[in-house]
Amino acid sequence: MDKIKTIHYLRGIAALLVVCFHIREYINGVYAQQNLGDLLFLSGASGVDLFFIISGFIITMSTDKKHETTRTFIIKRIFRIYPIFIVSLIIFISINNVYPLNEIIRSALLLHKNYEAPAPFYGYNILYPAWTLTYEVYFYIVFFVSMYLSKNNVVTLASLMLAVPVLCLQAYFNGDVSLAADTNINVDIHFLGSILKIMASPMMFEFIYGMVLYKIYNLMEKYKNANITIISVFLAGLYFCMFFSGYRFGYGPVNFGLWALVLLIGCLLYERFNSVADYKVLNALGDYSYSMYLSHAFIISFFQKNSDMIPIYNIGGGITKITFTILCVVLVSHLLYNYVERPGIILGRRIINKLNEV
Repeated sequence: MDKIKTIHYLRGIAALLVVCFHIREYINGVYAQQNLGDLLFLSGASGVDLFFIISGFIITMSTDKKHETTRTFIIKRIFRIYPIFIVSLIIFISINNVYPLNEIIRSALLLHKNYEAPAPFYGYNILYPAWTLTYEVYFYIVFFVSMYLSKNNVVTLASLMLAVPVLCLQAYFNGDVSLAADTNINVDIHFLGSILKIMASPMMFEFIYGMVLYKIYNLMEKYKNANITIISVFLAGLYFCMFFSGYRFGYGPVNFGLWALVLLIGCLLYERFNSVADYKVLNALGDYSYSMYLSHAFIISFFQKNSDMIPIYNIGGGITKITFTILCVVLVSHLLYNYVERPGIILGRRIINKLNEV
């Protein structure tokens, strides 16, 4: 299946939302509307949930009807995630040379810093946006096992393997079940307890959303009617209402995940029955999305620690400061994508080809 343009565009938009969320303070207290940054970008945190659902969708799409082995799948995922993550982590640590070795090792292994801290962040990663990668990796492991057991039933198996532990672990340790992302199970903290906390996170339902959406997308063509376009526009508009009103504000499948689900259904409905233009800027942002998501942390940190060296950042306030930061994030992401992320992906493919030749 060819790339679904709206999904690809939304990846870039989701990354920009997260970037704007982290720099929203640049335009707070500057203009007559004192909370302008929060008003525009506080809901940008929802880009994380949008990423999770898109991840479930893309992983299912990329493996559907392809002769991809479990070995190929896991190698692709490793070389997709790790090269740019490790480079970004090293740069961040170089800028903030304050972390002990044990924390660096934990972060490099994509283990959160403190599983006694509030969910779903658990003390974050040293490279703070990377707290989400722990959930991504767990999803990949579940998907990998599901592929190994039955390629034809991978979505059903993966959905069960994600959902059942969430429900059962919460019921067993807490006595009830919640879909709020800050839900934490009452288990002793040790290595197994840390894993159980991730397995019990309601965030897992967002990957299920994405997998199921892909299956629904394949069936949409059978139900074409004249109302599809107006419905898709309505759903996209509903997302903007949720975004700016703060309705069901917060991480998780019944909060930000609900916003993302509404938006994705609207976009998928539209693209299934209408042509979508090829916008080079949005396409590039989609390509750079992962690099943007990780690199903006060390760019913001560098600017804050070295503001005297950057006059346009230091003197220019408000819109100037936030625009300059976004431009730099996009530029650095372009470089990282072309010189780290893409080469890493290509290297993974070469390793797969070599292994297939054996």
